[in-house]
Amino acid sequence: MNELIEECNGVEPYKWDLMSQVVCRHLDIDVSTPRGLKRVLKAKSAAAVVQKLLTCAEKNEEHINVIGGVLYIIRNISKDIVVAEEIFTQAGSKFHALVLRSLQHKDASRESHLLALL
Repeated sequence: MNELIEECNGVEPYKWDLMSQVVCRHLDIDVSTPRGLKRVLKAKSAAAVVQKLLTCAEKNEEHINVIGGVLYIIRNISKDIVVAEEIFTQAGSKFHALVLRSLQHKDASRESHLLALL
């Protein structure tokens, strides 16, 4: 098990926003705050951020806590139209498909929490 998975699994209390902060730190992206997202937009690096998130989700599709952290980030950053367009362009429905596959592997008690992020 890698460090990202271990840290996401150890988050207490169990909250998606805390897991998203772990994911951001491990991927070296600063989008967990409005200021960080503004820097990403100013640097025109939204495409790179979305690619990192998609790659992370694909590599960790069996780990519901990592997927939840990634989806929480996607949900928050997609409020910006530029980022939302980039997500749609690059990922289309890949994030949703990853969630549905990850639900087949893990804890049923967390499924409804994960689905709420969609």
